[in-house]
Amino acid sequence: MSVRTGVLDEKCAALQALGVYAEHLPLPFAPHLVQALQLAAAGANYFHEDIRVQVRRSMHPICVGNTARGARAPLGLQRCM
Repeated sequence: MSVRTGVLDEKCAALQALGVYAEHLPLPFAPHLVQALQLAAAGANYFHEDIRVQVRRSMHPICVGNTARGARAPLGLQRCM
């Protein structure tokens, strides 16, 4: 039996990239915060555990990393912090 996990790996990598971008490029990433949060939150109840774990790992930099570096949070993110 062969299980194809390529799509799951791509989703994990994309979520990780969102977190890394938010953490290391806070000001250029600021206009994309709301959309990134929505994309990450959509995976919170995903059926596969690896996706849910990666969502949790990426949420912290998306929610906290930008405000800690001086970026102003858009109105849609104020509840997140």
